[in-house]
Amino acid sequence: MKICPQHLRDKHHMAIVKKRSVMASGSSTTDVSLSLPPEIPAPGFWGRQWAKGLEMNERQIAIGNIAAEAGTAVATWLPMVILIPFWILMLVLGIKGKIPLANAIASITIITTLLGTLTFGAFGPGVFRKLHESIQEGEIEPLIQTATDELDREYLSLVRDAIRLEIPAAAEESVRNSIEALGEAIDRLPVVISKPLDSEALATEAETLRQQALEESDRVIAESLERRAKAVESRIESHERSAVLARRSEALNAEMLAQIEALRGALFAYQSGGMESAELNRLSESARQVAFESTAVADAQRELDTPLQIVQGRTG
Repeated sequence: MKICPQHLRDKHHMAIVKKRSVMASGSSTTDVSLSLPPEIPAPGFWGRQWAKGLEMNERQIAIGNIAAEAGTAVATWLPMVILIPFWILMLVLGIKGKIPLANAIASITIITTLLGTLTFGAFGPGVFRKLHESIQEGEIEPLIQTATDELDREYLSLVRDAIRLEIPAAAEESVRNSIEALGEAIDRLPVVISKPLDSEALATEAETLRQQALEESDRVIAESLERRAKAVESRIESHERSAVLARRSEALNAEMLAQIEALRGALFAYQSGGMESAELNRLSESARQVAFESTAVADAQRELDTPLQIVQGRTG
């Protein structure tokens, strides 16, 4: 079936399009990193124009623009080569005084700008769409080999199986939606590691500090002890929240693996006539629900600020 780069996880979208773009530009470099830029700027006017008809959201368009940069640059500026003789002629005439040098430079600038704009708008969309054509199985295999964890590997294996299978057009959209939703869920879900903490001992410490504050006659010292007690209690609360987020993250990670296996089984069953499209639609909705829950965990994680946990986005 047909699956395009924008239907995959952000880093896979970036990797596939960038590799295609680099190869289209004629570069011998084929080792393309899967890492995304720290910040992805919103797409500009031309980027949105190029993506028309591809059913891509703003983030997908922005990633596609960055990844396609090498290919679109060559395609849009290569026609400018035909102007080199004109540039040389105009400069020679200007230097020899046949025409005013300022006029020669102005002519070069105006014509170059007009032609550059024309080629950018005319060739850019075609190149962008070409770089976002259906993924081939051979483009997925290297990504599977370099996958850094089980969830990413299983997700890519699901994509490979979907590409291999002949799925009726009526069901393709549901499958693509499921794959896209699962990829979004994986990208959003943070890995939360909560370090062990003796909450009972800390609670006792907080109570002791508060009692000392009550017995202290000096106001400054008493207020300091009270603030220390609150800080210790805040530490306990943060750790408890972190522990809950860690459990939720692990549960959602396991659920995503189960969803991937369920969708893989459904694909083979559907192809053999053992499943109806309604079941694929149900699985697609389940995948979207996982993405929603992953977003909730990620949002809660961002609100949690404690040195007792290590959080990193699932970019590996």
